[in-house]
Amino acid sequence: MHSLRNGLWVSGALTTNPSGGDIISTTGALKGGWYLLAMNIHASAETIVIMAQRNAADSGDVFSYEIPIPATQDVPVQIPVHIQIYKDERFVLRMKNGLTGTVQGSIFYANVVG
Repeated sequence: MHSLRNGLWVSGALTTNPSGGDIISTTGALKGGWYLLAMNIHASAETIVIMAQRNAADSGDVFSYEIPIPATQDVPVQIPVHIQIYKDERFVLRMKNGLTGTVQGSIFYANVVG
């Protein structure tokens, strides 16, 4: 049996005209362990957002995945497996390219124990 602890929802601000590489939402540094993730992303125009697990120094991706976002639609993303991270790693939503318009992303994360 698994249980969740420390489940949090972090929402980035509505960002206008973001550049490629801009972070639209982040969990900040986390303690090590196994996590469940879900995200919600909305953009006013078609774009691609990268979901990334960042290393402890926040200097590079451990893993990343591109998420295509259609114009004016909410895109919910659920990660159906536990992801293991090390102390001070984090999850981020980052723009792949610049966007003329607005975008907002949110991340739900929960530490899994048991």
